[in-house]
Amino acid sequence: MGAPSFLIYGLVDPRSGQLRYVGLHAGDLTKRLREHLCLARKGRKIYVYDWIRQVLSAGLNPGIVELEACGSEAEMREAEVWHIAYWRSLGCRLTNLTAGGEGALGYRHYDENRAKMSRAKKGKPWTKAQLEASRKISPEIELKMQQEYRMGLSCDAIAALYGYSRTGVTKVLVRNGVQIRNAAQQRWISTKMKKAAECLGENGAPCQD
Repeated sequence: MGAPSFLIYGLVDPRSGQLRYVGLHAGDLTKRLREHLCLARKGRKIYVYDWIRQVLSAGLNPGIVELEACGSEAEMREAEVWHIAYWRSLGCRLTNLTAGGEGALGYRHYDENRAKMSRAKKGKPWTKAQLEASRKISPEIELKMQQEYRMGLSCDAIAALYGYSRTGVTKVLVRNGVQIRNAAQQRWISTKMKKAAECLGENGAPCQD
């Protein structure tokens, strides 16, 4: 049996397409969805199961989607806190009753996250910097950021791609010994990349001069 997959997942309302619940699970998400449906049918009195029963009464099942794969249980719990705050900041009407960090693997709150969770419970919107500070960037993502920067993408483009601030991306690159290009250098590279893309033929082959 292989190592467990530490996943952050979301439950989606098939009637609206809106994300309604964020959870964590070490294992198969199809099995986790069946567990949710079973508990809802048994009449468990929690907000998320009240919502699931509404979906079931309409002859439908909620959808389940993977939001993030994590490298460890600790990283997974931190990521759940971030995702709950993030999706709420976008206006999603989540059925989660807490700010995250606990769940099916046992109750646990990290001291460094208590102030963040308290702020989320009070309904105060988080800034992008606060959301970013609550989420640990995995080594895999840091490596991808470095690779894409070396391929020519700008810090702004990488920030938009991964949902972090430009400052956060820059800190990752500097911490890993990557030399940051100045604005003129980045414009030159971006222009070259754009011209190369425009020069590709319809079959993906370079244009002939």
